[in-house]
Amino acid sequence: MKSNKFVDEKEYEVKGVRQSVRENAPFMSRTSMKKLFEKHIIYFKGELGDDIPPVVQCQELVKIGGGKVIKSEMEFEKEKQKFLLDKKIIIVTKLISFPDTQDGVKIIQGKTLIDSITNFKEI
Repeated sequence: MKSNKFVDEKEYEVKGVRQSVRENAPFMSRTSMKKLFEKHIIYFKGELGDDIPPVVQCQELVKIGGGKVIKSEMEFEKEKQKFLLDKKIIIVTKLISFPDTQDGVKIIQGKTLIDSITNFKEI
């Protein structure tokens, strides 16, 4: 700041986090023209777990990433019928035995959403 010149931000970039399997995920996220959750409609059903950020924070991350957040089951059903063909519809919840897809709707745990964000990898 003292020199009044721009510096290369790459030198100050986070290299990754413990959970990240892609070391260059922060760089990819910063430089990509593609939003991680564009063409995604995501409904958060209940709390996500003790080791996951609060739902409100996860919803904000999805919005920043270009996704649409659905806040009620009634709205979810309406949107599901409208966008089933051209968007990915995802339910994020706390407890499922394994990731599943039913009627074109993908059901994932909150941890999977956080891993997607951490690794800048589409769900």
